[in-house]
Amino acid sequence: KPDNPKDWTSDLALFQSNPLAFDLEDNLEFLIKQRKVAFDMPSTVGNYKTKHLNLFISPSKGNSYISVDDIKQCSIESYDWNNKEVLLGLDLSMSGDNTAVSILTKEKGEYISQSWCFVPGDLVEEKSKVEKIDYRRFINDNHCFACGDRIIDYSFIEDFILSLEDKLGCRIKAVCYDKYNAISTVQKLSELGLDCVETPQSYFVLHPATKLLKESVLTNKFKFINNDLFVLNVSNAIEVTNPSGSLSIISKKSSKFKIDMLASLINCFTIIDDLPEPSVYDSGGITWI
Repeated sequence: KPDNPKDWTSDLALFQSNPLAFDLEDNLEFLIKQRKVAFDMPSTVGNYKTKHLNLFISPSKGNSYISVDDIKQCSIESYDWNNKEVLLGLDLSMSGDNTAVSILTKEKGEYISQSWCFVPGDLVEEKSKVEKIDYRRFINDNHCFACGDRIIDYSFIEDFILSLEDKLGCRIKAVCYDKYNAISTVQKLSELGLDCVETPQSYFVLHPATKLLKESVLTNKFKFINNDLFVLNVSNAIEVTNPSGSLSIISKKSSKFKIDMLASLINCFTIIDDLPEPSVYDSGGITWI
């Protein structure tokens, strides 16, 4: 293994861990390619260190998903949701924990989103102290809603979802949800006419969405309505890989504090590219392809 584990990117670290690479050209080329993958995809760094440098760091510990500086660059002050067709992401929690709702649309090659958080009303002060987050500030800014007492009032969230079309002028194409704690709410939304699409929480389903969101941030193709609580959720997120190191997702278990708003948004990203964009030939109202 390398004499200096912190210097994992150097040729010296590579040769110290793989002395046969001096003599086996194909092996050296392979190792260099794997190192480049780790450079380009931070979620694979743990896997690279473990397999190729003999630094026994469990890949499940993961890596930060998106930096605060990168996500802040995507903030916008407002967006006209009128006549926009959106996906709504739902991440319901256990009754005493945070819940989140996000909406997402695609326009001119960009992804635009807005997110909200919901917390039990009687736990606002307690959660603020434990999580070191000023929930009162976010409640005053309408980025967060206190509902229920010591448990979440799911009917409040259901009414919030059903009111979005009237409040914003958008049209909800589908509700993308994680079935955990969501069965009752999803049944009610379905009975009221919303198309609800389950998002299985597996690597195969979530990896493409996780990758798409991250790449959209890094290429300036993602925008979100200014919301510091959403920024905190993103900064808390830890990305982990499957045992082979080929697929990655956001892990609630590994992440620092809450990532519910991000989780609800990633649910939307699983099918966002199935959502049609407004036609460039629009002349007045929105014309959908």
